[in-house]
Amino acid sequence: MLCLGWVFLWFVAGEKTTGFNHSACATKKLLWTYSARGAENFVLFCDLQELQEQKFSHASQLSPTQSPAHKPCSGSQKDLSDVQWYMQPRSGSPLEEISRNSPHMQSEGMLHILAPQTNSIWSYICRPRIRSPQDMACCIKTVLEVKPQRNVSCGNTAQDEQVLLLGSTGSIHCPSLSCQSDVQSPEMTWYKDGRLLPEHKKNPIEMADIYVFNQGLYVCDYTQSDNVSSWTVRAVVKVRTIGKDINVKPEILDPITDTLDVELGKPLTLPCRVQFGFQRLSKPVIKWYVKESTQEWEMSVFEEKR
Repeated sequence: MLCLGWVFLWFVAGEKTTGFNHSACATKKLLWTYSARGAENFVLFCDLQELQEQKFSHASQLSPTQSPAHKPCSGSQKDLSDVQWYMQPRSGSPLEEISRNSPHMQSEGMLHILAPQTNSIWSYICRPRIRSPQDMACCIKTVLEVKPQRNVSCGNTAQDEQVLLLGSTGSIHCPSLSCQSDVQSPEMTWYKDGRLLPEHKKNPIEMADIYVFNQGLYVCDYTQSDNVSSWTVRAVVKVRTIGKDINVKPEILDPITDTLDVELGKPLTLPCRVQFGFQRLSKPVIKWYVKESTQEWEMSVFEEKR
């Protein structure tokens, strides 16, 4: 039993160091063009359930004389959402397992790449952590090319962080298409928090009424091609929803009276709680004044707690 345990551990450790044969993985090419600010991040999806549905659709189209091949992703939806990510540089170095402690963030089958590597091409492979021996082809390989943005002189460019006002109309623009006219704008594929938005095919997304649930992480894809190949251009935009500005006079909540009884010779803590109306670009300021007889002056030194 001890020998079998050592053999099992050897196989597990060997898979992490030598990787696996990913030649049968479904492959797609992505292009990430980042701005000179370099503040945006990038997101990769590992939609193994979609791969499962595509293979099932292909198998259903086979003639009765053809024997359907094994479905590459036979796990449950829960198993297919728990994935392991790997990365590999273009130089052909061995696969590197992306651990949960790496700079890349993982959440619900998505991989967040926080900082671009200039003019680089990397391959990212994902597959389910729990799988059967027949599921070797249950994996997705994404070839990601990173390039700096060329057209930096375009005015009114869409930002990778956009704000929508609650209760009003608004739109979400794809950052990588902000310099193109409506005639040049291709068909789009939009995602929100990793979920496909099939009803949106254009840029920008127009919203007739904005609610809190409209905020999230949006991803926009479109296809570019030349005489040799085609690839998908992707951009990520973080959308926040905020309330409209409220132009009301601040209300003092504490103290509620103009006179306080104090004990001579004892320290005194005088609280001041103020309720401000929401102002998107304002910074609330609380000032203290001392009034004695007919004179009044501002206190310049005090301890303020909010």
